[in-house]
Amino acid sequence: MIYKRDVNNIEKFRNTEYILTNNLGVYMNTSVAGSNFAPYHGLFIKQEPKNDQILLEKITEQVDFGDQVFDIKDYRTSEKLFGGAEYLSSFDNNPYPVYEYDLAGSSLQKKYKFSRQENVLCIDYVLKNNSKKMAKFTVTPYITKRGIFEIKRASEMKFNTTHSLNTVKVNLSITEGLNIYLKSTNGMKFQSKPKFENGVNYDLEVEPDVVKTYVQDLYIPGKFEAMVKAGHTATLTIFVSTEDIENKKINSYDIDLEYCESRNDKLKNINEAYHELRNMALIANSLHYIELSKKKLVLLESIPMVSEDDNYVKDIISSIEGNYLVLKRFKEAVKILESMMLRLQDNKYNLNNVDRCEAELLFIEALNRYIQESECRNSEIKHFYEYIKTTIFKYIVGQVEALKMDKDFLLVVDKKKYIKINCLWYNALRIFMSLQDKFYENSEYIYSITENVRNSVVNKFWTAEKGVLKYEINDEAYPNIDMIYAISLSYPVLHENIAMKIIDTIFKELYTPLGMRLGKVNSKLYDGFVYPHLMVHFLKSNLRQMGVTRATQKMGYNLVKDLLAEINKNVLGTVKYKYYEKNKKAYGYPINALTNAELIRMYDMLT
Repeated sequence: MIYKRDVNNIEKFRNTEYILTNNLGVYMNTSVAGSNFAPYHGLFIKQEPKNDQILLEKITEQVDFGDQVFDIKDYRTSEKLFGGAEYLSSFDNNPYPVYEYDLAGSSLQKKYKFSRQENVLCIDYVLKNNSKKMAKFTVTPYITKRGIFEIKRASEMKFNTTHSLNTVKVNLSITEGLNIYLKSTNGMKFQSKPKFENGVNYDLEVEPDVVKTYVQDLYIPGKFEAMVKAGHTATLTIFVSTEDIENKKINSYDIDLEYCESRNDKLKNINEAYHELRNMALIANSLHYIELSKKKLVLLESIPMVSEDDNYVKDIISSIEGNYLVLKRFKEAVKILESMMLRLQDNKYNLNNVDRCEAELLFIEALNRYIQESECRNSEIKHFYEYIKTTIFKYIVGQVEALKMDKDFLLVVDKKKYIKINCLWYNALRIFMSLQDKFYENSEYIYSITENVRNSVVNKFWTAEKGVLKYEINDEAYPNIDMIYAISLSYPVLHENIAMKIIDTIFKELYTPLGMRLGKVNSKLYDGFVYPHLMVHFLKSNLRQMGVTRATQKMGYNLVKDLLAEINKNVLGTVKYKYYEKNKKAYGYPINALTNAELIRMYDMLT
């Protein structure tokens, strides 16, 4: 049980969020209290690259007993505040979100669940009318078509509505051929009363002490209504889809069975004692969505992937280990690797040179982790090997002028030499060399380059008196988190004596209990935030240098225990993307796939 009245404070749970998805291209994002308080909240959100579209913003309920009316709305406009959360008696999300409302002796239960076979949201209601009067039950949908942080007013929503007794179809875009359908069952009838709810307000703290207010209009096509006799219990369902479901047979019970099977599959590889890991694994498994592309199931972006910045391609690649390999989901991992390889080859993401270089080298690291964890046969990785070979030699021969190896064997990108890229470069060369041995190719040439890269990193980036590796070779020497890649990758570029000095510097200058700083306080990289996903690199570096024993795992746990305590405080089953160091408040979108994946990796190291 997540929330129970008289035990928990409902105000806290207005700001506790969760996400539910079917991994087929749609998801919902709302709060435990049932209030959509943020502009990125919605009950039916269609995923699009970089600009997910909210189609069904919210649904509200009303139970009218004649002498007493219960409105379950919980939102505000510019002129009025609507309540409803005060009736919430409990909330649980196992195996899917279930709301229980106390209506002065009667009760209303609401469940949200997605079909795993198609893009259909199922909303189940059980209304127990324990009163002595007839109850009128009304469900009102609020529709829009906008990007996550876009705002639409009534004049911009040229929607066309058609309806039957139990189904309403709203055409959201004639040019896109996009419709949303809502269908009711068990005698619940649709009453067409189109209008707009104007001036719906959302306040979002986008930065510390900076609140942005979003004001939008929402379209109401009408209402679903049902009458429930005194002393009777009614089971009612509304289905939501972008496909025509008016004459389609959809069974809520079958969706229940899908959930149970899916949940059991997610948990079967995790020890029951690790409650937090099991909870996070459930969330992590629903963080992605898939589409049919090139006849493969493909991970495109993480939900709700309005990216924190332009790092989403690198984040997807980096999250493969935690979201898939740790959980022994090798078939899914290889499909994602194949997809990302095709997209990197075609440069479909139109990345700048630095991000493209990092993405390509991170991909080689992710591929190496897959090979190590899955113990796949050489024949299975031949096509990956050819990609790695092409990428390595592209840098060596300088196929792209702005991205090539220099006379010191370091990678130069846009005339700059970065420590992170060159740590990844050394790591990629070592991986390539090991694959050359697998395929019986001569690796002496690559071995020579690899050793020269190691020597150049130490000679050019290392500043012994400050115990740091420079962020960029011509930059001043100060602690920066990119140093960690010199010791946290599959093949560390530093010798052990220097590695320990780097760890010591990072601990003193960059480590905090909730995450890592990007740079030393007051340096140009320091932005006032700390990042939980970077903690796993620090933990891995410590365990690597000291060896994995119960004693070192205990020490590692002490480093991250405050961060683990944050799980479920803001978003069920995870932590947010970053924390403002001064007030320890979480910021960022509700779930970041990389953060979640790295937390799972963290658990794997400690257990």
